[in-house]
Amino acid sequence: MSSSHIPAIASQTWRRTEADDGFFISTDPALLSVAAVNEAFGRDFLYWAKPVPEKAMRQMLYGSRCFGAYYTDPNGVQQQIGLARMVTDNATFAYLTDVYVLPEHQGRGLGRWLIECVAEVFHPTNMPCLRRIMLVTGDQRMQDFYQRIFGMKVVGHEVREDMGKMLTFLCARPNAQS
Repeated sequence: MSSSHIPAIASQTWRRTEADDGFFISTDPALLSVAAVNEAFGRDFLYWAKPVPEKAMRQMLYGSRCFGAYYTDPNGVQQQIGLARMVTDNATFAYLTDVYVLPEHQGRGLGRWLIECVAEVFHPTNMPCLRRIMLVTGDQRMQDFYQRIFGMKVVGHEVREDMGKMLTFLCARPNAQS
């Protein structure tokens, strides 16, 4: 293999073992629904995002490492019901953004499971050169959650009057040399 060849990253899929409830998480880009993500971005619960033109959404999704959350109903119809997007070089840096589960599917532990899948992939044993994981949140409850899952620390704040929020910047340094 030449040094200029970068191997493709294999897709991963997770299913809950306790019950076949129709939910699964996958990093397979072929499963991503540009329309479903844009529709979610248009909903009020995603205060930080707004729909973007389809071309921009495609570039955003396919230029990132995305973890899609999906539901397959009893009739076999599959829909995307969540997302966690990592803007990353897949080696040393990762920025977590656009994390959501549609409100009608919340309360089932899907959001926690989604982030646990992200944490598994971006764990220091799987990415030994990973120097930094970052994210921004406007939700104190989620800040505490990310601190527990990734070992993040608060590194800054920003008042966003347009959102009516105080945003918190978090960072973890999983393989930092002391």
